[in-house]
Amino acid sequence: MERLNNGAHFLFISNVLAPAEADANVKSKLSVLIVSLKAVNGFRNLPVENMAKAAKVLTQHIKDYAIDPKM
Repeated sequence: MERLNNGAHFLFISNVLAPAEADANVKSKLSVLIVSLKAVNGFRNLPVENMAKAAKVLTQHIKDYAIDPKM
């Protein structure tokens, strides 16, 4: 997988998250990773400063405006 368009990326993440959240054993052991994968949170700790900063701003906008990324 070299590059995915937004729709394909969303489907891929959704297809990974659904079984992970459905399996209680996986969910209990990987809950922090699942939460990070669900949104922009994973990008907030990137070593690339401008991407991490943009992710922090985007995360705050998602919270402030109650944006549902699944829309």
